Amino acid sequence: MRDRRGRLEGMTNPGGPPTDARGALLITTDSSGQAVSFEQIGVLSSDEYTRFKDAYKQIAGLVFGSIYSYFSSSKSLLRSAVMAANQASDVGLVQFNSAPDSFATWLTSLRATALSLCSSVVYHQDQMLRRIEKAYGAKSPEYSQAKSDFHGLYDGFAGYRFLYDLRNVMVHESMEAVTAAVNQLLVGGKVQSTWIVTVDRSFVAQSDMKKPAKTDIVALSQNPSLLDLAEEITEPLATVNKAIETKLLDSMSPACQAVAEFDDMFAGKPGLRAIANAPGAVPGPHIPAYTPWSQQVIELARRRLQPPGGA
Repeated sequence: MRDRRGRLEGMTNPGGPPTDARGALLITTDSSGQAVSFEQIGVLSSDEYTRFKDAYKQIAGLVFGSIYSYFSSSKSLLRSAVMAANQASDVGLVQFNSAPDSFATWLTSLRATALSLCSSVVYHQDQMLRRIEKAYGAKSPEYSQAKSDFHGLYDGFAGYRFLYDLRNVMVHESMEAVTAAVNQLLVGGKVQSTWIVTVDRSFVAQSDMKKPAKTDIVALSQNPSLLDLAEEITEPLATVNKAIETKLLDSMSPACQAVAEFDDMFAGKPGLRAIANAPGAVPGPHIPAYTPWSQQVIELARRRLQPPGGA
């Protein structure tokens, strides 16, 4: 039976989700997180379905698809790769004097991970500027501020300059712009290895790297560690990222309103909110018939709609 809001009451299906119409679903789960029942809260028109689906995708893309996460993940991967190289060297899997191929294999792996780190810095700037331009326009104050923030990172932090420009050298010239030093000590009768992935100053000196970064790198007394450079820019890059993401959220008021409106259909009932896919939008058996909504996205949308100082 349909009420004045278009909700269908009393339609609970313990065996699986309704498949006859696009709509809002309330999913009840057991203690293990497995879905045990589906209640169709309401049927959506084609326009409502599209509006709600697109609104959720827009906000979820910012919550779970943060461009900054690629930088933090790449930094963690490089650190893990260095730890793995240390452990391999400790147990004799890398023989620097008698089996140079073993060193070359690990160096290649570390260079690949280093390229990922450098690329994440370039990718972050490119994508954040694209997003802010799409939201506000290339001539907007918001876009100008974002560009200024990135210029500030480049001019104010050697780590940002080095990693940003190192990516171009590695892609367009050679991966040999990155090298590694290995120190080994005998501690308690056991070998203790320490790999340090660095920028190769001698290679950079002969490269086409831009002058500000090139001059700074060549003038150093030793090759700079990539992990040290990444740590140096972690906090300032996160600050710029947060400022831009806040501006992007400010542009998503219609999407926040749509997400809150969809949540209102459930009238506060406990359970997982989901949107049933439109008829004809399920091309095969491996595509789910519904898309569950993250409570984190719903709560963020509601917070953004609250007036300043609101509860």
